[in-house]
This record gives sequence, C-alpha cells and structure tokens, in this order.
Amino acid sequence: MRCRFLACMWGMPLLLTSCDETHDSVAPPTEPAFEASRAAAPQAAVQSLGPVYRFVGRSQDATAEFYSWAPNEEISGYVHVFQDWGGGTDATGLHYSVWSCNWANEPPCEPLQEGYGPIPAQDVSFSANSVTLSTNTSAEANPDFFRWSGDGGPVEVTWDKTSFYSTHSIWNDQSTYGNLRSHSHGNGTDASASASGSIVETAFVSGWAEIGSAQSVNMEISVANVVSHVSGNAHFTTAGGELRTMSFHALQTADGRVGGEWQRYNRSMDAMAHGKVTCMTIDGNQAWLGGHSTRTTTTPGDVGWRVLDDGTGAGAEDLISMQPSGRYEGFAEDYCWEMGDWPQLRPIGGGQIRIKQ
Repeated sequence: MRCRFLACMWGMPLLLTSCDETHDSVAPPTEPAFEASRAAAPQAAVQSLGPVYRFVGRSQDATAEFYSWAPNEEISGYVHVFQDWGGGTDATGLHYSVWSCNWANEPPCEPLQEGYGPIPAQDVSFSANSVTLSTNTSAEANPDFFRWSGDGGPVEVTWDKTSFYSTHSIWNDQSTYGNLRSHSHGNGTDASASASGSIVETAFVSGWAEIGSAQSVNMEISVANVVSHVSGNAHFTTAGGELRTMSFHALQTADGRVGGEWQRYNRSMDAMAHGKVTCMTIDGNQAWLGGHSTRTTTTPGDVGWRVLDDGTGAGAEDLISMQPSGRYEGFAEDYCWEMGDWPQLRPIGGGQIRIKQ
C-alpha cells in the first residue's frame, strides 16, 4: 500500500573525509600470513545500507515501475522522486532500483543500479499534470547520494498525468521491502500517469506510474534486521603530527551482509577518497572495518581501519587507527578477519565513534 513512501529518506548521512598517507611505525603482519588466512575469511557482499530516517509534513512525488524482456534476460526497475516540506527542513530526494534476471545463471538476478538520497531541488519540476526529473547520482556529481549497487549516473525521467484513475486515501501503513522497513500515516491524492526515460544506462517506458501529493504525513523508515552498527566522524593527528579526518558508517544485517560508505581527507596532501565498506568485525568496544575506494585523488585500492568506542562518560576517549591506502585486492576482508592490534590506536581530537550491537 502506497509503496512510494519507501523512498522518502531525506536525512541522508553526509560522508565527509579520512585517512593518512603517513602511518604509525608498528609493522603489520606479512602479506603471506594474510594469504594463508584468506581462504577462511568470510566474504561480505558489497552493499550500502542506511540508518533511521523520519519525516513529518507534506510532499509531492512521482513513481514509476517498469519491466522489459530480451532473450534470456528480464530487466525490471523502480524510480521515485519527491519533494517534502516539514519540520523546518525542505528536502528533495530520489530512490531507484534496477535489476537484471537471467534464469540460466546462479543466482539468476543481480542489481545493476540501486540508491537513494538527496538531489538538488532544481533537478525536479512538479506541476499539476507533469513531473520532469534530470539529475546525476554519481559520486563526482552528488557525493551525498547513497549508492549501494552500481556507481550511479544520469537519471532522466518524465511523467505525464493520464485520465485512467485518481484516488484520495487515508492510510496507516507498516511495510517491509527487503531490508527496508517503513511505517507511515497521513492522507493524500494519487493520479495515474505515463513515464519514460533512463536510469543511468537503462532506458525504459513504464508499465505503471503515478503522480501524487500528501498532507499530514508522519513517517519513519529504517533498515530491518540490523544486528550491529558502527559509525564515526574522527579528526585525529598522526604520529608525524599531521591532521587527518575520517567519516564512515557500516551496518550488518541478520543474514550476515555488511554495507556502508567511508570518506577520508589527508590535509597535508589535500588528498580525498571515498568508497564502500565491505567487511566489519566487532569485539566488545572495538571494531575492524575494511573496504575499497570508488573515487580517489591518491592510490586506489583496499583500505582498513579499526576504532574503539570509549562511551560517553566523563573522560571518555574514542580511538582510531588507519592502514595505508591502496592495498591489494582482498586486503579489507583479510584485515577484518585477522583483527590485528596494528597500527597503534590514536585518540581523536574531535568527533565521535559509536559501536552498537
């Protein structure tokens, strides 16, 4: 019922910055030692997940679903764009999902592009009878957009209202869509529409589309079945006296999947990198995390870091350590599996680390 509210996640985390190119001098285990443990290391799926989002207010939105068939392949997708007003915050956002299914493969279906997050308000235009969307969700064009499958890119969609139906409804809805859980209530109107366009490199003509508006909306959306969550925004000084900044979030669901994103900033080199979190191990108040870079101004490759959450009491001191960037493919999973005590943990001069299980 009213699945369009699944996408109204306007409070996207702003993933800022991170690590360092100079490091504490504690020697890491040799790579042959890592290679020996790699066969036993669990391989986490690369997927980004998000925390809880809440919204109270009114909104306009447009939704479309599409399906297409080719020999041995089915392409299906969903796109939803919205503008919300409420709680002192105006927000414009987008959610989309594109999947490919080939029944000769195992598994038969895989995501091509999935993401949600804020987009510039000027990238969408709403009127009584039509909606036009033109935006770019790549990391370069929109670093705050949350991509958990694919690299994002141009999204161009046009909706035109049709006379097939219109509805007015009052709802109280609790739904789960995969790992996303939605609870919303309010009232609104919807009208049938036709839609066409492209999501990144997938062109489509909708099989079903709607244009709608809602009032008195109260909504909460979260990731279902999360068993652990590690997040942080840390400003710290290396052994060489240089300032570094790192921001990250990572979640693990009950079925073992790990996802998230990280961003780092090396101030002395004016170097920035952004990437995916692909693994996480928690032991008490410490966590080991790893991933790979998706865009960087320095050496690309795998990264790893560990953190310590010292709580919130008087005298609490959160700690962080960073691995050299640009490590070999598979290093991240090795690092999470090894749970080593290197490099040395260092106090953060600003920010906060949080580990929840």
